[in-house]
Amino acid sequence: MKTFSNNLKKKIEIRERLNILNEIQRHLEGEGIISRTPFLILRRFKTYLESIGEMLIGCLIGLFSTIVTFIVVVKLLHIQL
Repeated sequence: MKTFSNNLKKKIEIRERLNILNEIQRHLEGEGIISRTPFLILRRFKTYLESIGEMLIGCLIGLFSTIVTFIVVVKLLHIQL
């Protein structure tokens, strides 16, 4: 039960932070300090960027595990020789 309440608290904190950041962004856009265009582009490509990031992380994990496996196998073969 504690993990559920801790997860709920974390989700609420994240949502509050996002709301604060959205308010800051709206204020800066209203003042003309920043442009809305980059944010609109990022929102449009959000799902694509997320999936590309997930694929890159998966590739890096696969590469890392392959390198570690190669090192372990080479060390074991070297010990047996």
